[in-house]
Amino acid sequence: MKIFRGIFNGFSCVWLETPSIRMSLALDGGLRVLSFSSHGGANLFAELGDLEVGDPRNPYRLIGGHRLWHAPEWAPRTYLPEVGPFRLESGNDWVSVFTQPDASGIAKSIRVELPPDRSVALVTHHLTNTSLWPVTLAGWAITQFPPGGVVLCPQNTELVNGNIATPNRFWVLWPFTDIRDGRFQFGNRVTLLNARFGKPTKIGYQNNTGSLAYWKPGWIFIKMFDPSPFQPHTDLNANSEIYLCDDFVEIETLSPLRCLQPGESLQYVETWIVKQSPDELLGEEDALMLLEGSFSSNNHTTVP
Repeated sequence: MKIFRGIFNGFSCVWLETPSIRMSLALDGGLRVLSFSSHGGANLFAELGDLEVGDPRNPYRLIGGHRLWHAPEWAPRTYLPEVGPFRLESGNDWVSVFTQPDASGIAKSIRVELPPDRSVALVTHHLTNTSLWPVTLAGWAITQFPPGGVVLCPQNTELVNGNIATPNRFWVLWPFTDIRDGRFQFGNRVTLLNARFGKPTKIGYQNNTGSLAYWKPGWIFIKMFDPSPFQPHTDLNANSEIYLCDDFVEIETLSPLRCLQPGESLQYVETWIVKQSPDELLGEEDALMLLEGSFSSNNHTTVP
């Protein structure tokens, strides 16, 4: 893997290149994977310029790309900007970027490992409690894409404990979510969320498959994670969430909640896969074919 410093959209960054993947991680301005592409292709991630959220006096710049937050979402803690100077460490096939603790005492880091000759990235997130008090939180991995595609949400299909009388899936809705939104195409095996223009909306669910994806004509991006379905999560126990608006679409996964004692860290891992896809996505059958082989081995449905 080639590792070198450079610039992306005005941000100082470190570039990672293999024969199949090209990525950049910011070294200032915010902890981000700024870009991700098949080698020679365009950046798949959203690029959002100066778009900001949170306190206007100390705003959080969205920037685009992939970021690490900690849940539950609550102002002002969630929107505290990452604090520099950032520290860079690297090896033969990996790079890590570390922040300083923010005002809540949480320090973040993202490590990216690129296996050679594969369109796969292993992305490891760390949250460290540097404060003097215990903090309960969850790792929250958020990837932003430009609109115009479709989010693929695999559904739980197995019986829980082999019992047809036990529920095996649910949806989580936010106060601004309209369940009648025409962008939602609910399916029994895969639900499709069309990322076209419309009012902001958000939906989440407990995703036992450990897979979530975004499709646009010609390519599909799949993130895989350990769903930990029987551990407590924030947001009414959702571990996968999707946010749609005119500027971007976010596909989000969350770790279980954990109480971090002073000095303790939480680790949360995603595997990213990008591959070519057809220019049309006609429904569930097409979606299942695109997701084939991406379901986590942790997709168990037995309550311990």
